[in-house]
Amino acid sequence: MAFRAGLAMIAVATLAGPALAVDSNDGARAPITVALRSAPADAPAPEAASNAPASPLATNPVTPSLAAQATRGFFPMLHRAAVPQKSSPAERKAWLGLSLMAHGTAAFDAFSTRESISSGHGYERNPLMKPFAGSAAIYPATQALPFGFDYLSRRMMRSDHALLRHTWWLPQLAESAGSMWVGVRNLHVSQ
Repeated sequence: MAFRAGLAMIAVATLAGPALAVDSNDGARAPITVALRSAPADAPAPEAASNAPASPLATNPVTPSLAAQATRGFFPMLHRAAVPQKSSPAERKAWLGLSLMAHGTAAFDAFSTRESISSGHGYERNPLMKPFAGSAAIYPATQALPFGFDYLSRRMMRSDHALLRHTWWLPQLAESAGSMWVGVRNLHVSQ
């Protein structure tokens, strides 16, 4: 909490400079006083600054160079906000089709793995899947990778980077091809 308060004080000190308020009645400028400490709730309101200039013409307006110096260290840290790209309905349909294909081939891989193990000719080589290989828990366990690739390809589809936006379909297609290849291999081993 103290760290946030310290950051807020640094930000106010960085952005603060000779700030002037414009009076709506006659356009005169008066200095603004910023208090960095909080007062108790029952404390009286602060009095107007007694050292305010007598004439509105005596105040110095903020020059652009002074404002630039006050904010020079702050604005380079700001970056353009990432705005997600819109995907077309055709891309969304293709993403959904690839997603269904990836999940289907992962289920086929799980089925063929169980068939291969139950025939006695095969075994699970993946150490992360080995605990699930002998039971029906292999079916939901094999769906983790397609979900991860679905998320990755969706993020790539909406990316600001053109190369990622044009190759969003590769993760899902690669996962589907890999699961299909392993599934067919498992069926050959089980026979």
